[in-house]
Amino acid sequence: WTASMLKKGIKEFNKAICDGIKKDLGLIAVKANQTGHIPPYPYASFSITSIAESGGSYGRTEAEEFKPAVVTMSWTVQADNDLICWEKAQALADWFRVSGRAYLKEQGIAPLEVMDINQRDSLITIEYEFRKGFDVRFSAMNVLPSTGERIQTAEIQRKEI
Repeated sequence: WTASMLKKGIKEFNKAICDGIKKDLGLIAVKANQTGHIPPYPYASFSITSIAESGGSYGRTEAEEFKPAVVTMSWTVQADNDLICWEKAQALADWFRVSGRAYLKEQGIAPLEVMDINQRDSLITIEYEFRKGFDVRFSAMNVLPSTGERIQTAEIQRKEI
């Protein structure tokens, strides 16, 4: 997966992760911060919170320019039972850390770090929606089509002080 494929690649990245979570954990995962159908409890929601490139310049081949990047996703499990919410959040974090690693590797997805699980409960009118969440950081490569332009020669002038 490459971070430069923001329109096509991120959608495929999200789908691959959600499909694996549903297959392995039986937990439906949906994109957060959108209107639409909400699955029955318990379920997970996610959002990409940042894409950060490392310093330095891009590497280059004839066809592409590339630079390492880190994609951070925020995951939240929602449930109507506090204990079930903690258990599902722990299972999901463990999936990213251990049990889902082989699947993610097959998809070309590389988790770097899974952060601590935190309480994110919300009071909805007179009842609580139990929410437990954590962030996952992924290794990615920002890949751009090469412009084809290369500096063949450069004239460097020295300024006398």
